Order: sequence, then structure tokens, then C-alpha cells
Amino acid sequence: MFVLFLIVAAPATQSQTTLTNICTASHGADCTAIGLLFSAGEGVSQNDATATSLFQQRCAAGDACEKGEGVTADIPAAFGFYQLACDLRDAIGCHDLGYSYSVGFGVIQDDTLSLLLLEQGCDLGDADSCASVGLIYQAGRVVAQDFATAFDLFEKACDISSAPGCINLGQSYENGWGVMADINRAREI
Repeated sequence: MFVLFLIVAAPATQSQTTLTNICTASHGADCTAIGLLFSAGEGVSQNDATATSLFQQRCAAGDACEKGEGVTADIPAAFGFYQLACDLRDAIGCHDLGYSYSVGFGVIQDDTLSLLLLEQGCDLGDADSCASVGLIYQAGRVVAQDFATAFDLFEKACDISSAPGCINLGQSYENGWGVMADINRAREI
């Protein structure tokens, strides 16, 4: 987000090299936004070849390959990049890989492996991974149903800005799942 602010606020003379270096430094996270600048010629000279190259770098981060953003959708490539990112201890990569196993996206569905990967994402600080693990405990899917553990995970997720985590935390307070029911607290969240 900080890098995107710099890009939007950058003078029209921002060099192609500087912007492509930002893409590289963000490990692909900002490549789509920068690619769109080159595609539209906003603040830089319009250059479709550079835009395509940046979209392909984002593909290397997984999301663009999955969604076909600027490149042809390539689910196996996206899955491979999620695996690589998680192997390198990238929290969001672990979340995306865990989600892939949860729903059978590009792989055979495996709830046990999904849980392990989502727990790894949560341990590495990804709020949505924490919320997802909380839902698994709340539902008793793969693990024994445990509302108290689910509550703790929703609280952790909400504390680090996960909207689904906050919603589930509020529902836990409202229904007394893992905590004493407190409608006022539920409304505050």
C-alpha cells in the first residue's frame, strides 16, 4: 500500500527503471498496479511491452496467474507460486495454498493439509488465515469442534484487521460461542 501511494503521487517523470525496481522489491505485490500505469500511460510513457512484463512478474507471485490479470489464467502456475511463497515463509502464500487445498483449487481437496497451511499462515501473521482456522475449529472440520479456540483465533484475526475475523468474533459474542454471550460487545465489533 505504501508503494502504491508513492506511485500515485509520483511525478510524471518517474522513470521506467524506478517503477520496475519497485515491482521487483515488492516481490510482485505492486506489479499489477505499475503495469496498469504503463498500459494506460499514466505518469509514464505508454508501453505495452513493459506492462506485459510487469503483469508476468505479478503472475510469478501467483494471484495474477490465478485471475488472468494481464496474462492468461494459469491455475497450475498460480498453485506452484503459492507453494513457493509458502515454502519461503510468506504468510499470504500459505493462506492461498491452504485455501487451494480447502476447496480443491488446482489440487485434490485435502482438509488436513489445508488446516496445516492455514495455521502456518496464521502463525506468520496473516489475519485471514487466522479467521479461516477459527472457522475450521468452530465447525469441527478436521479437528474436534472447539468454540474457545475458534474465539481466540477470531480475536487474533480481528486484532490484525481481518474483516471476516471481526464478523466471526462479533457472532461469537452474540451467540456465546467460546465466550459468555455479550450482545453489546458484539455490536461494538
